[in-house]
Amino acid sequence: MPDHSRKTVSATEIAALFGESPYLTRWMLYQNFVTGEPLPIEENSRMSWGLKMQPLIAEQSAKDHGFVVEQEGRYLSRGFLGCTRDAIIVDPERGPGALEIKCCFDMRTWMDTWGGGTKIPRHIILQIQQQMCVGDGTAACIMWPGAALTSYSWGLLAVWVCATMHYVKFEAQPELWTAMASEASAFLDDVTNRREPDPAGTIIELPLLAQLYPTVTGKILDWRDDDSALPLVDHVRGYLNSKQLAGAHGKVADSIRAEFIGIMKDADTLLLPNSARVSLSTDARGARRINCWMPEDGK
Repeated sequence: MPDHSRKTVSATEIAALFGESPYLTRWMLYQNFVTGEPLPIEENSRMSWGLKMQPLIAEQSAKDHGFVVEQEGRYLSRGFLGCTRDAIIVDPERGPGALEIKCCFDMRTWMDTWGGGTKIPRHIILQIQQQMCVGDGTAACIMWPGAALTSYSWGLLAVWVCATMHYVKFEAQPELWTAMASEASAFLDDVTNRREPDPAGTIIELPLLAQLYPTVTGKILDWRDDDSALPLVDHVRGYLNSKQLAGAHGKVADSIRAEFIGIMKDADTLLLPNSARVSLSTDARGARRINCWMPEDGK
């Protein structure tokens, strides 16, 4: 859950500042903080079922470890960082810790993305470390090591995988907490002073780009005499080549498409050195489409 006052960066948002989020980029987060408008991220059935299963998984986690589980639902903050934890777990020996719950509904994702439990996705590590850092949320600012006195020294990741529970314990990483606080501070300063980052050119940005920058017919970016645009000519060639190939190369084309849309924004034509050209259009469903052209194509 984000901070509705937009004065802190939440644990689900922090990975975007490190380029580690599969759902969010720094540019997308900036737009959300500046405008206050929700991001165009659609909830799917797996997300919905995951939320419904959280109380059951928390209960099972307590039973498996002999912990006491306290449900939360509150947004707490410490300095520039904040979080809404799934629950707090209390170990009789170690005291309170953060409990993060995840659901993995197919074994292929568990093996490919999670390495069968040996490879925890980076954005989840950042998320649970921030929850531990925030702790009881009483500190007024990030000051090390004093702020650590009210942070949690440990956390537990509980992953439900096809009706089987898997657990990973986490220890505090104060150096990472300091890095997260620094990134959050810099980001919030950029928001205050309206220093907009460039789009990252990733596929996940496409819905927001389409929403913010509807194509303006006849708007042309003329970079034919700009030598710094020469690498984009290679991207045009790479896009054309990847579109002719099947399989995984389709992902390459999508990535290049996202990058060009991020660069062109609302322009419908980009003129590049060596007579390369990129044009943008919007289909009947509102999706952005690109057409790349190189003189050797003979088109």
